[in-house]
Amino acid sequence: MRIDHSLVSALIERWRPETNTFHFLSGEATITLEDVAYIYGLPIDGPPVIGRTYTKRSIIEEVCNTLLGKVPKPTDIEGGQLKLTWFHENFVELPENASEDDIDRYTRAYLFCLVSTQICGFTSGSRGPAYLLELFETFQVYAWAPACLANLYRTLSKATRVKDGIRTICGALQFLQIWAYSRMRIGRPIKQNMENIKFEFPLFKMWEKRMRNHFSFTTVEEARQQLDQQGIDQMEIFLKHVAATIESVDEKNDSWFLYKIMQTIQQQCLKFSAACSAGFENFNLEECINSMSYENFNKENQEEEMGEVPPDVHTPQPSPFVNPSPTPHPPPFVTPSATP
Repeated sequence: MRIDHSLVSALIERWRPETNTFHFLSGEATITLEDVAYIYGLPIDGPPVIGRTYTKRSIIEEVCNTLLGKVPKPTDIEGGQLKLTWFHENFVELPENASEDDIDRYTRAYLFCLVSTQICGFTSGSRGPAYLLELFETFQVYAWAPACLANLYRTLSKATRVKDGIRTICGALQFLQIWAYSRMRIGRPIKQNMENIKFEFPLFKMWEKRMRNHFSFTTVEEARQQLDQQGIDQMEIFLKHVAATIESVDEKNDSWFLYKIMQTIQQQCLKFSAACSAGFENFNLEECINSMSYENFNKENQEEEMGEVPPDVHTPQPSPFVNPSPTPHPPPFVTPSATP
């Protein structure tokens, strides 16, 4: 997926290292662990992503020989880091009839390059920290989501400082771009809409399909203007009507009537949550609100009592408090808005 550098630059301008938040005219917003888990699908729990500091080149060579079966040249090692070009030259394609040991070695090389560019990247973009190799020795599951978020916070904060007249940033920029598209009305319209794309977990899969063949990016001026126009109108309206519906509930109503109210509220909340990540495309907020109005529930209940609309009491109904779908739904957004 191509990076919209103008969008990233505009976000960096609004990042505040003191609070690790973006400052918009409509308020503050930030990226959370929940966002990392939903968009990238990285685990939150597990041992921390830490490693030892290599002070000698011989130690790195020994680790590479043990875990990768190959030793890098002295020119491929720089300050406790390994050049990614060495991995591209030696671990591009798995040989035929490869043994289990070879498969493990190529898997470690692939994971090293993936993590070095998407989670623990350097501004050069050409090297990765050598300590990561030892984390893949037994393929143990680590807490990669906190590591990704911490590194993104660090790189955003470093990018706010001007060095030699320029700003540089690295790390999970694809994640940052998807987060912005999912949470805000920003960027140029994406031709590939959501009608023929199913929600997938992690959400990166869905956005990768949607961003395929999208080459029309914003300018820095456009991104700045769009960020200054962020609002929270739809979220405020929706939550206001949810609260009004719940407050209007009369405890004297029968349990079946109360059950229908809660079931409808749950369905519309899930629908609104999905619409947030889909950019509110083909989403009718007024229709969603009307379906939750207490007057609408009362009218339907009276019609059922009069026999005009017989209640479907024989069909088993799912509990309104249980998500019927095993697929995780997108998290409630921090900065409500729409996607391009």
